[in-house]
Amino acid sequence: MPQGEVTSICFQEYTEEHHNFGLGHSIELIFLSLATKHEAILNACTKFGTVISVKMGTNPVHSMATTTVIFEDLAAVAEIEKLLGNMLLIGNDSGCVVHYGTKQMGDHICTQVCQKLGSLPPWSMPKSVTNLFAQVKLQVDSITMPVNLKTHQYGHEAFVTFANDADWEVTSKHKW
Repeated sequence: MPQGEVTSICFQEYTEEHHNFGLGHSIELIFLSLATKHEAILNACTKFGTVISVKMGTNPVHSMATTTVIFEDLAAVAEIEKLLGNMLLIGNDSGCVVHYGTKQMGDHICTQVCQKLGSLPPWSMPKSVTNLFAQVKLQVDSITMPVNLKTHQYGHEAFVTFANDADWEVTSKHKW
């Protein structure tokens, strides 16, 4: 998968009750150009596992084209997770956006980041805490990425926000 082209990746566990296309785990990749990237996304995903559904659409938040791929089981997601672990830390020219929607993925990425920052996972903090860390820098392969980490708690969802500048914020959502 070409580095610097993916602007958002989302893992979300789907259920038949809510989504009508059966049980599965999806990976949503948001590209700047759906017309030129949709086929590339599908080709990349099929290398990781059996794809049972592919949907094209538009992200209402960013007004960007999306391609959502539903895998048959978690094995493919586990393989892609290895790729994503580095993508969040390295980022790209526009600021890498990574959303983790399942508990497994949320635990993994939040714990990984918090370990680097020397603190506990955000969901173990008191609900009144909204600013967990001041501006910090992650050194990955000589690339410095400033990160501002905050939490916002609404009911059963916790939002962890990473920002690499004042104008670009990205959110990792953890549910439990």
